Amino acid sequence: MELLTELTERSAALLDVEAAGLLLADPRRDLHLMAATSEQSRELELFQLQADEGPCLDCYATGRPVSIADLPAQQRRWPRFVPAATEAGFASVHAVPMRAASTVLGVVRELCR
Repeated sequence: MELLTELTERSAALLDVEAAGLLLADPRRDLHLMAATSEQSRELELFQLQADEGPCLDCYATGRPVSIADLPAQQRRWPRFVPAATEAGFASVHAVPMRAASTVLGVVRELCR
């Protein structure tokens, strides 16, 4: 857990983003929150998993990065996630798949104000 937390914190610092989170899949391919840079980021990740919508879920399902510069413009795509993220003060989101060979193991997500 310490390694995952450090990885998440360093990726946020390196990319100069407000918040980051790391989700990993279990053998059944269900995503689980493993680390977050803040309580606000943690709550938003958990909300995304509970609402079953958002950039991390899309990224994991497709295996492709999701980069959204204007989060409010995605209201129709993610009707529950976007209000939660914008109410938390975030304006953009980027999700990148984590891979081992061709298998997607999880997602790293960055949020910007």
